[in-house]
Amino acid sequence: MGNQFENVWDALCSTPAEVAEMTARSVLLRGIADHIRGWNVSTRLASRRLGLPIPAVTAISAGKINEFSLLDLFHIAGYAGLEIHISLTDREAAQKS
Repeated sequence: MGNQFENVWDALCSTPAEVAEMTARSVLLRGIADHIRGWNVSTRLASRRLGLPIPAVTAISAGKINEFSLLDLFHIAGYAGLEIHISLTDREAAQKS
């Protein structure tokens, strides 16, 4: 049987810092994409609302995580009218409990 991981990024990334960044990026990207879908508007109108080119909105909707940095996603979330809450957890303590 293979290794079991808390999330996919634990398996794909080589350092805890990379895992943290990719986890944050994926949470933001999913949240932004869900929010845009909730607008129930065309990609063109969504791009206008966000001040982004249409290909960027298409990339968000397609979940293309490598197209956006963590900082990009923070900005896009703000443009989308989303409020961001951050929580930190000690991974070692969480794994022991």
